[in-house]
Amino acid sequence: MALLRQTESAYAAKRFLVDRASKVTIASELGMSRFRVARLIDEAYENGLVDVKISMPGGVDWELSSAIKEQFGLASASVVQVTAQDAKTVRSALGPVAAQVLRDELRDGDLLGVSVGRSMLDVALSARGLPHCDVVQLTGIAAPDPASDQAIPDIMARASGGSAHLLHSPLTLPDPTIAAAMRSRPINRRSLAKLDDLDIAIVTIGSWDPPQSQLFETLADEELRRRILQTGVLGEVGATLFLGDGRLSEDLAPVAIAVSVAQLARARSVIAVAGGPGKARAIRAALLSDMVSSLVTDGPTARELLR
Repeated sequence: MALLRQTESAYAAKRFLVDRASKVTIASELGMSRFRVARLIDEAYENGLVDVKISMPGGVDWELSSAIKEQFGLASASVVQVTAQDAKTVRSALGPVAAQVLRDELRDGDLLGVSVGRSMLDVALSARGLPHCDVVQLTGIAAPDPASDQAIPDIMARASGGSAHLLHSPLTLPDPTIAAAMRSRPINRRSLAKLDDLDIAIVTIGSWDPPQSQLFETLADEELRRRILQTGVLGEVGATLFLGDGRLSEDLAPVAIAVSVAQLARARSVIAVAGGPGKARAIRAALLSDMVSSLVTDGPTARELLR
């Protein structure tokens, strides 16, 4: 490429890309048509005269997010960049992004259903200025720290200026008779009835293989847990279990205080917040079930899902 042509190309590219001059303006300066200016700019790229560097802001990897959304047919996906993949770091990274996704999804007057647990606490603590809505607890409590879990619907309700509707119960009970009695308690009966009118649900996904689930850890009936594992269950949302091919199991429904598959299916959007090491198989099973419409996860987990 002749030196004069190189100089013209470099000048046209600099005026267009750095100075933000229009091609018409550059054409006037150089005494040529705007079509020739466009060719000069293309030549500057082709001949290495332009070095483009784009600095993506930290937070969400939009390329991975788009790939996850497309592969699993989701309404939205947000893949969060993480500095480490230990569970605590991942939960801390996912919380603020999930809270923003929730803000974008909610409308004034909606009924929001929230899971309880370690991941959801990080979401709740990041929630600010939510649209005005009431909040209902989706499940009883499986965690060893019930006071912390019970606070999650209250925190969400304060962020939205609405009322919190709680479930005062463990997630699972020893047998169906005790579970039925717990459901009939007035405070639980009122909250469970509200689950029929869910607009948005934000949930976590627990893994059963490997076991990374408060439900798995606290399920008292070891024989029941063994039988469920033999069916090929990989994970759960609330008390709804997922097999590897996305089929759903409600084997725990008789002893659980939790939102049902039918109630979640009626919601406008179900946002899943899940990531960290060992969670990919459970997340994939949940996505294949078509129960989840939006996913917030971390980069390493997203890459494993795509593989």
